[in-house]
This record gives sequence, structure tokens and C-alpha cells, in this order.
Amino acid sequence: MADEDWRAKMERQTDELVARFVQENLDYTADAAQPTARGQANCVVFGPAGRVVFKNFCEADRQGREVFALRHWRRTGLVPELLGETDELVVMSFFEGELIEDLIGRVDTKYGGWRGEESFLTQDKNRMAASTPCIPVVAGDMAAPCLGYHP
Repeated sequence: MADEDWRAKMERQTDELVARFVQENLDYTADAAQPTARGQANCVVFGPAGRVVFKNFCEADRQGREVFALRHWRRTGLVPELLGETDELVVMSFFEGELIEDLIGRVDTKYGGWRGEESFLTQDKNRMAASTPCIPVVAGDMAAPCLGYHP
């Protein structure tokens, strides 16, 4: 494995983490077939028919920010449900949408906006606008990892 590149290594490690999680949590399974693109700053494994996502992050602080965001924004219904977590793995519900790679070809670079049908990004804009103000940032959130967020 000395010649293994970082991406292959991360995918192998993620597969091992998910296999261990599934052995210890019999309510979960992972699909045998996984997508070719499994993430950049994280690596994902999909569970039964895409209803569960197992996510391994390249850095612990990224995992911390994601877990914080999933908990903080859960009332909006705009983020996946956090189903479980370990020190190295986050388990969440599958959130229907599109990969950024699939959206890029539909961006109208001349006039802005989207070519063709309305995307999932605009379909939920009214729900998002109506629900996000109900999630206050309270004093305890000031130390939240998301305040130092960087993509």
C-alpha cells in the first residue's frame, strides 16, 4: 500500500470504518455498489438504496462543524437528520439533491441563473427564507465550530 494515493487510502479507510460501524449497529447496512465520486474533503458510503449516508472527514474540525450544523439547523428540515456519530464517522439520513458536478453544466454563465428546469437550490428558497430566522444563534453558539467555517 506504499504507492496508494490519498484518495484511495481515504476510501479504503472509510470502507473499513463503515464495515466496523455496521457490525456494531445491526440496524444499518452499506450498499455493495458505491458511486465513483465519493467526495473531496470527506468520503461517503451510501446505505440501503441511498437512504443513509456514512461520512468520513479528512479533518476532525470539518466533522465537528458538520455535526454542529446538522444539530443547529435540524428544525428547518433543510439538512439531513443526524443518525449517529463516532470519533471518525458521521451517519446521516440521505438528503435528496444534486451533486455540484451535475449542476455545473446547467449554469448559464452569460446571463446567470440556471438552464432548463429549476434546480433544487431554487425550489426550496422560500422554505429556507421562512425557516432560517427561527433558528437563533445563542450565546453558547459563539464557541461553535461553524463560526470558523471555511469550505
